[in-house]
Amino acid sequence: MPILEAAIVLPLILGIGVDNGVHFVHDFTDQRHGYRLSNSTAWAVLWCATTTVTGFGSMTISGQRGL
Repeated sequence: MPILEAAIVLPLILGIGVDNGVHFVHDFTDQRHGYRLSNSTAWAVLWCATTTVTGFGSMTISGQRGL
């Protein structure tokens, strides 16, 4: 079943990367001279990634057969 697990995990990792990338691009377009990561964007990406990983990680201990 390793192929099935990869088929589930890889899109999730790609989705998290795209979601966080949107935050970085939005922050980049708001700045005019050189890019410096703003504190609010850093916290947004940290919390967004943490809650997403926690949510999907909690499914690993679920007893439902469909997960």
